[in-house]
Amino acid sequence: MRNLKEKMTVLELKKKIDEARESLSLRKRMAMVRIDPSLYIIVTGKSSTWYGRIDRDNKQKLGTYPEISLSEARRMNEVLKAKHEALMEEAKQVPMLKDFYPKFLEEYNRQGHQKRIANLRSYWKHLKDLGDVRLNELLPKTVIPVLKAAPVAQNYKALILQGLKQALDYALMLGEIELNPLANLPRSNMNPLKKVATEGFRWLPAEQLKEGFFRKLEILTEQQRAVILYVTLAAARIGEGLGLRWDWVDEEAEEIRLPGEATKTGAAHAVVMTPEIKAFLKKWAKTHPELMDSEYVFPSNRSHSRQMGYTLLSTVITTAVGGTMTIHGMRKAASTWMHAHGFREMAERCLSHKVGNVVERTYDHADYHKEKMECLSAWDAYVRKNCLTPGFLALL
Repeated sequence: MRNLKEKMTVLELKKKIDEARESLSLRKRMAMVRIDPSLYIIVTGKSSTWYGRIDRDNKQKLGTYPEISLSEARRMNEVLKAKHEALMEEAKQVPMLKDFYPKFLEEYNRQGHQKRIANLRSYWKHLKDLGDVRLNELLPKTVIPVLKAAPVAQNYKALILQGLKQALDYALMLGEIELNPLANLPRSNMNPLKKVATEGFRWLPAEQLKEGFFRKLEILTEQQRAVILYVTLAAARIGEGLGLRWDWVDEEAEEIRLPGEATKTGAAHAVVMTPEIKAFLKKWAKTHPELMDSEYVFPSNRSHSRQMGYTLLSTVITTAVGGTMTIHGMRKAASTWMHAHGFREMAERCLSHKVGNVVERTYDHADYHKEKMECLSAWDAYVRKNCLTPGFLALL
């Protein structure tokens, strides 16, 4: 009786498959034959394929009929469900994001990445809604809707996503998860949180700096003009100028040695002291003895124990220049001028950019002091002669 019943079930299946195939047309190119809630066959004009459904969003191909018989398909489907149940049980041991994220922050704090840790902490308020989700379940379909609803700019959402991916990488390293569910998302063109391309920092070519930039900044205070002059001469980032310390200045070696924690790249960088930079620093120290109690070259007016703030300076510059150029745009102007005058590689080294590939940087430890001095001196001489207005020239 058992064999007869099984034979009838097989015959019934064959009949249903034949009926499904006969129902196909140009508009209907496939049909489903359901065996039970978790097992079915997709019928097309050329094949019949077994599928086992684990849950609403998860199915797995088992093989083709009649190569895989009905009884074999049922057996394979039971094995598939058993594996899924085991995985679900194992998944319950994976920590939730709200329990793991503090551990991730603690590790970052231990490594001493102060600026980065502050950013990662700020991301949490936008990730709280994902707090009860287990790490291995932080799939794009779960994460993206939450971040898209966050009341922040698109580029900031992309940064939050990168921070979450980094936390999952750390979980992967600890063995908390077997795969990072967001591993490929930030590189995908389909990522809806991908950073929006920006036009970059506004700048002016060197020949327009005198009238388009320095002339308009004559209204600044002497100390504000001094900061602008230094970052121009050194082709430095504004943060490196505002944070400049006297103990970094080595007159004998003719270098200003910035430690790694003071640079954007995290690598130490030496600014060569051209005649213009040397003259400026000497005159600044001589004419401002009241500032010499500070470790900073450009201390805050409110407290000499702190450096001058960036926000006010940036606002004043933007207002005065009318939005045609930013202070960081000076680095573009300097780099463009240096490249145009044959200092291609040294321009990148003067601006503290990485030069060469990883292997070249690993083996090349030359300081290029002489070559950088030639490059930056040429730029500074041009600036002094062609760009500076009286209020800035008076500082040299």
